Amino acid sequence: MDSKHPESENTAPHRLGPESMGDRSAPQAAPAGVVVLEPGDHLVFNEGVALRSFPIAGEWTHIGRSASSHIRFEDPTVSRRHALIVRRPDGLKLIDDRSMNGIQVNGERVDIHTLRSGDRIQVGRHTLHYVHVAVETPLAQALPAEALQV
Repeated sequence: MDSKHPESENTAPHRLGPESMGDRSAPQAAPAGVVVLEPGDHLVFNEGVALRSFPIAGEWTHIGRSASSHIRFEDPTVSRRHALIVRRPDGLKLIDDRSMNGIQVNGERVDIHTLRSGDRIQVGRHTLHYVHVAVETPLAQALPAEALQV
């Protein structure tokens, strides 16, 4: 899996682990209770043996297999344009972007869904967790225990 991010400083890739304050060249495993998520909206997912956090900072975020996707999964179960997250006045909306396999939130297939902190999003065979953080929060408090398994 490879993640692509726009040049904007607000959407730079975030890697979880005690090293996340310095070198961001490689993803690191995230021991529970050590990692702190910055305030804002995040998608957290497994990347191999590491957890990754992607901040949702812009008006929209593309998820898919395309090289232009903000969050990119090189996986045939993920469509080139699989899902889109759009920031609206009433919250973040997750929208199925005409994907072949659809998207599921908390085990139910959806075409559009207003995200709530703790939602579990299935994109192909990948599980992402949406987390809204009001103040700096240890990852272990922000996610359910099963999300922390790497």
